[in-house]
Amino acid sequence: MGNIVITAILTAVPAAILTSLVTYWLSSRKELKNRVRDNKLKLLDDVYAPIMQILNNCGSAVYGYEVPFQAATKIIKIVDENTNVVDNKLMDFRHGLRDEAEFIGNNGGHPYNFDGGSKLLEYVEYRSNLLKKEVNRPYDSSVLKSKKDKFR
Repeated sequence: MGNIVITAILTAVPAAILTSLVTYWLSSRKELKNRVRDNKLKLLDDVYAPIMQILNNCGSAVYGYEVPFQAATKIIKIVDENTNVVDNKLMDFRHGLRDEAEFIGNNGGHPYNFDGGSKLLEYVEYRSNLLKKEVNRPYDSSVLKSKKDKFR
């Protein structure tokens, strides 16, 4: 009788400890995944989507793609408001835009393209599609395929 009780205790205690450890590990893993997903959604919704909207409004059939002074300052403001979630590459673009904006100013009303080689547009388009893919939103896979090696 005593052996049965000891065997039951020696079996139940490690099983309970193992169960609690596995439960803790799984719940903390799920919490981390949810936090990462929330950060990606914040980055997508608060940074890349507004910048993409600004850049999409900068294109015209007659003049092509140009980022004017007002659009550049809006992009700088968006990045400045979200520096805690913005990646280094976008911060580099922000520094470049700010330097150009301070140097040129409003240029007396003359048009000036703040994204001459369309590098900012390509990067924002790539990153927003990559984030959409990672959070299971509709995305353009052709953008990811064509620019995969360029921004990795």
